[in-house]
Amino acid sequence: MRMEMSNSHSRSRSQTPVQRKTATSDGTMVTSRLKHFDSLLTSLSALIDEDDGSVHIAYSVVLEAASSEASLRLLAEALHQRWLSDPGFAPVAARLTFRLGDMTASNGGEIRFSSIVFVIIMNDFRDRLTLRRSSPHMFRMSAHFIFEYYALFHKLNNPIHQSLVGPLFIYLNELIDDGEDLLNIEQMCRLLHRYGPMLQSLNPAGTQQLCLKVRRVLISHSQLTPSIRSLLLEIVEMSINRWNPELMATAVFDFYREYQEESGETTPKRKQGLLVVPRRLSDRSSSIDTTAFSTPRRASSRESIV
Repeated sequence: MRMEMSNSHSRSRSQTPVQRKTATSDGTMVTSRLKHFDSLLTSLSALIDEDDGSVHIAYSVVLEAASSEASLRLLAEALHQRWLSDPGFAPVAARLTFRLGDMTASNGGEIRFSSIVFVIIMNDFRDRLTLRRSSPHMFRMSAHFIFEYYALFHKLNNPIHQSLVGPLFIYLNELIDDGEDLLNIEQMCRLLHRYGPMLQSLNPAGTQQLCLKVRRVLISHSQLTPSIRSLLLEIVEMSINRWNPELMATAVFDFYREYQEESGETTPKRKQGLLVVPRRLSDRSSSIDTTAFSTPRRASSRESIV
């Protein structure tokens, strides 16, 4: 480490004043562009459910701003920073990625926006242990986003998205295995609650193992709050009912929902970066209608999205 720092200082000293000024200028320009893209993303997120002329104008502005592959990567990084930091942004980020998925640089580049985001997801997964140590909040947000992304993109039947199935289960196992951080256990419950049917269809054995861990935590973890314990119990009941909301008594479901809402034992979910569970299982948005998002296209077919 000291050698690396020494080499860095040595390189800095060896730079001419012009080189140092150029490096500083480049860094300032990148920061400025990131802020610009962040502002554009804020505007797009406010319009994502609309389908009028203002939406097409907003996307045209984004297309013009992404004039090069470097600009497209900066846009993806601005999105990345938002989904890691803003607790409520992961679903919006996934939908924006889907809508902008086929977008390429306006100067004729070939790499697609969704491909850049896919690489970011895989890099975050690869570096998740470092991220977990440095920021448990960002670790939870990284786990949340990959679920939102997969729920949308797996419907395109692109084989490359199957490489995300393993990470989905690894994230959930690591969240529940961390008995020291109750927020991680709570996030695992909320992800499993929302995406249990999808996970069951992807890997029944892996989902069963997760449900066994839920039972083990219920029995052995002495520090669980009543609110988190109720989430774990609800997961057990849902798995017994094969994740079918029609088989789960409404009174039982409403009991858990009302209990969790009235307990007031945890910090507001948006501040923690936790996924909020809907009042009824049938209100889940894991079955998102992807046809609702018309993408600005420069590629020939949707199936080419990564």
